[in-house]
Amino acid sequence: MRCGDQRPSSTVAPSANRTSRSGRPLTPPAAFHLLDRQLEPFRVAELLAHFAAQRGLRRVAIYYLRNTYGRELANAFEERANEIGVTIVARQSYDPSDQATARTFEPIVKQWKTLDMDAIFLAGEVPSAGFFIAKAREQGLKVPIFGGDAMSSPA
Repeated sequence: MRCGDQRPSSTVAPSANRTSRSGRPLTPPAAFHLLDRQLEPFRVAELLAHFAAQRGLRRVAIYYLRNTYGRELANAFEERANEIGVTIVARQSYDPSDQATARTFEPIVKQWKTLDMDAIFLAGEVPSAGFFIAKAREQGLKVPIFGGDAMSSPA
């Protein structure tokens, strides 16, 4: 999957640290430390709901991994979104035990292409989140897709 072909994107990585795995300090642009402490998933979701609202994304679909992390993130996002005027137009989960490929996500992408939405909140993890995004773009779903810290990758 080639990410550089698309619009510029932002990553909010509250679990980022200031050193590499080897213990050497990272310097820009290799890393940007946003916060000095890790955030609980519910707080990440609240911040992302505000992120959506501030950018005028008022109609959002939620696609989440069916595990504790995914459910907590999706629930907290939906709760805060409702409080600040962001409408959840669809909510669907996917099974973490599936051997995810781009084909796994074809049915939901096809269904969601017909929705009137501004964005997708993806409470997923690597690599399945990447497969979903690739399938969405391949099928012409052009809305912004954003998610929490589990979508980051050490690569």
